[in-house]
Amino acid sequence: MTPIITHISQNQIKDVGDKAEMECTVSNPLDYYVLWTKFDLEKSNDSILFSFGSTLNIKDSRLSITKDSKMDLIRYTLQINDIQQVDSGFYHCQIIIGLHHIISAKVELKVRGPPMIHDNSTSSMVVMEGQQVTLECYASGNPSTRIFWKRENNGILSVNRSIYK
Repeated sequence: MTPIITHISQNQIKDVGDKAEMECTVSNPLDYYVLWTKFDLEKSNDSILFSFGSTLNIKDSRLSITKDSKMDLIRYTLQINDIQQVDSGFYHCQIIIGLHHIISAKVELKVRGPPMIHDNSTSSMVVMEGQQVTLECYASGNPSTRIFWKRENNGILSVNRSIYK
C-alpha cells in the first residue's frame, strides 16, 4: 500500500526569537523515506535537506526532529528554536516513492521582524543652498516597512519629489 501524508501543519507566522513546530503525519510509511526540506522564498530553486527520517542532517543547535508512532501513523515534527529571518520559507514533508514519484505537502513559515534602518542609509549631509541632494534610506522588516521622511519640524516630506523652500 502506498503511503500518504494525512496531516501537515498549517502555515505559521512567528516573531523573531519564537519557536516553530511543523508536523507531518504519514500513514503506511513502511520502508519509504520521509524527508523535511526547505525551499527559500527568494531563491525558488534552492532547497535544503533538513532531515532524512528521524535523522537531522544539519548541525544547528536550534533544530530538532522527532518521530512518534501510533498504529500505522508516524508523525515527524521539525522544531526550530530562536527563529531568525533566514528561517522564512516553504518547508516540505516528502515521501520518496521512486526516482520520479514523490508525495509532498508543504507548510509556509513567515518570520516577523522589527523594522530596522540599515547603516548604509544617509545619516547626515551638509549642502549649499540651491544644490540638489539625494537622501537614501535602506530599511527592512516583516511585514514590509513603510518609510516616511520628516523635516526637523516634523513635517512629512514627499518621496521622489523635489522640495523647495
